[in-house]
Amino acid sequence: MTIADKIRELIEEKGLTQRQFAELVGIHYITLCNNLKNDNFSHNSIEKIADAFHLSIYDLLADEALGKATFSKVEGYIEYNGEVQKIKDFRSLKKIVNEIEKQEFYMKERQAKLPTQNAITLDDITIQQWEEYDATQVEVKSFRHHYDIVDDCKFNVGNMCVGYPFELCGVMFNNSEAAYIAGIYSNDTAEHRRLQEALIANNDGYRAKKEYRHKRYDHIKRSDWEEFNVEWMKFVVWQKCKGNQEFANLLKTIPDTAMIVENSTGMIGATAQVWGCFNKELEELRNAKEIRFEIEHTNDKKFRNNKSTMLNIERNRWNNYGVWSGKNYMGKIIKMCSICLKNSLELPIDYDLLRSKHIYLLGKELTF
Repeated sequence: MTIADKIRELIEEKGLTQRQFAELVGIHYITLCNNLKNDNFSHNSIEKIADAFHLSIYDLLADEALGKATFSKVEGYIEYNGEVQKIKDFRSLKKIVNEIEKQEFYMKERQAKLPTQNAITLDDITIQQWEEYDATQVEVKSFRHHYDIVDDCKFNVGNMCVGYPFELCGVMFNNSEAAYIAGIYSNDTAEHRRLQEALIANNDGYRAKKEYRHKRYDHIKRSDWEEFNVEWMKFVVWQKCKGNQEFANLLKTIPDTAMIVENSTGMIGATAQVWGCFNKELEELRNAKEIRFEIEHTNDKKFRNNKSTMLNIERNRWNNYGVWSGKNYMGKIIKMCSICLKNSLELPIDYDLLRSKHIYLLGKELTF
């Protein structure tokens, strides 16, 4: 197999488009297409691809080149921070050393002191605009997991989080992810009603997404879904705010000056930087600070008894670093709801668009 053949096989194996693959490995899309066409990859490009998927560079070399070449092997093990890693060759040793040096660098880094912030208003937010938030200049609060703790408080504001049931047009949902997905299957058909009933019974947003956003349902989802999905999400989250006081109270605690971001760093889904944002530098800093915190408190009994919680708090204490990039639909919607709740406003939703789409829930057309 040629290098191009092996890379095509890798793209197919990972279920990525060539454009997604190019973005993930840090190669320009046009360059990747030309390299695949001409089977002409630079050593630097091969290294980038190998690093992105934790492969040895030898895994990507052409079979013919491998057959002719001989390589000096370095085999052994290295221990760092309680973890033992196997060394297969010089390149893997270099990679481990580089990673350790990078962690040591981030362990010593400090957060920037933010300049004075102004309160964010609805006029400051444009939903479908690509954003870049410099976290050294703009106050940003991010969420990712259901167990996030930010500023010593639970910050489980994401769609997949459990614990905030609410009523949507007379129907009770256990989580907003299931309610959102119900919009994908909202035609007046028996098949869509069956899927909606399953989503209503679902009590786990992660499972709802895994089971009902599956490719096996692509042939029956609404063909016009992408035309109204953002307004539907706004409607769903706003109903959650209205229908669950605990969730509404949580959103009211968000500082007026803070922008909210869904942290999708490292996710490879096609919409990762549509609904969320990436900030690789901040994630690397948080990883290093978490390691340092664990080293410093390893003999602390309180830490040993509450390790995961204390590491979570320490991780989310670091915010003012790196640049967030993405459209951040979800973060913006959460922030807009917070502003509206605090100021007794109605969330701006294009109800005319939603009505024009004839959305059905359990056989009944919604009139909003």
